[in-house]
Amino acid sequence: MSLIPVEDKPGIFRDSATNAIINKNTNDYDTYVKQRNRMRSKEDRINDLEKKVDDLSGDIGDIKSMLQTLISK
Repeated sequence: MSLIPVEDKPGIFRDSATNAIINKNTNDYDTYVKQRNRMRSKEDRINDLEKKVDDLSGDIGDIKSMLQTLISK
């Protein structure tokens, strides 16, 4: 396996046997993984908050129906 440096891309190499691109720059990769995990965490939090809002909206609708039933009696 011989690695050929990719022009204008420090830390990026092409494997001459498989033609695969290989990133030897672990700092950039670690930064990418941290950003990806942060984004996933934010998305999970947003989804959780949206679910809670939907649940509360349904609960408010139930309370409203109960109050209307009490008032009509």
